[in-house]
Amino acid sequence: MNYDDAAREFAQLIAETEVDAALTAAAFEAAGAVHTEALLASLAVYNQAFQQVKTQNEAATPKKVTQSGALLQPMPEETAELRLNFPLTAEQFAVLRGGEAPADDFNRWFLESDGMHLRYYRNATGFCFFDAEVEPAGAGYVVGTVTVNQNDKQYTESNMGVCAAQLKILLANNLGLDDDPYWDEMDEAGD
Repeated sequence: MNYDDAAREFAQLIAETEVDAALTAAAFEAAGAVHTEALLASLAVYNQAFQQVKTQNEAATPKKVTQSGALLQPMPEETAELRLNFPLTAEQFAVLRGGEAPADDFNRWFLESDGMHLRYYRNATGFCFFDAEVEPAGAGYVVGTVTVNQNDKQYTESNMGVCAAQLKILLANNLGLDDDPYWDEMDEAGD
C-alpha cells in the first residue's frame, strides 16, 4: 500500500469513529511503520481540534434550568422501575412532548420531553423524579415503563403504588384531566 492509499484509509477511519486505541492501531497498520511519525502528528492535531470543537459545542449548549433557576439533574443511580400503562391519544402525547416549565414557583414540577421519554423534575431542586417511556399502542400511545428516583436524599417515596399514582396525577394535570381518581389511588396505595 502506498502513502496516498494509506492516507485515504486513515482519513476514512477518522471519519467513521472517534479516535481511540483501536483506531490508532488500525491507522498504523494501514500506513505502515514508515509513516507512523507523520500519522502520530496528524492524530495529535486531529485530537486537539476535536477537543476544541467539543468544548465549544458544550459551552454553546444552553444548560436547562427550572423556572426557579435550578439546574436539571440527571436521574441518579439509585432507581426503581414500575409499569404505568397510562393511555394517551396522539393529541395528548403531542401536548406532553411540548414539555412544561412552571409559570410560577407554586407549581412544583418541570416537565421535559426527549423523544419518547417524559421526565418530571422538581422545580425547586432540579432533581429528576420520574423518567417515563412512552410507547406506541394501537392508534395512540401508553406511558409504559417508568424509572423512579430512589435516592433518599432527593425523593423519599419508596412505595411504587404511591409513585405510580403521583405520576398519574402529574400527567392528568398536564393534560387538563380530572385527577381525583388518582388521588384516591394514592390514598389506597399508601394504606
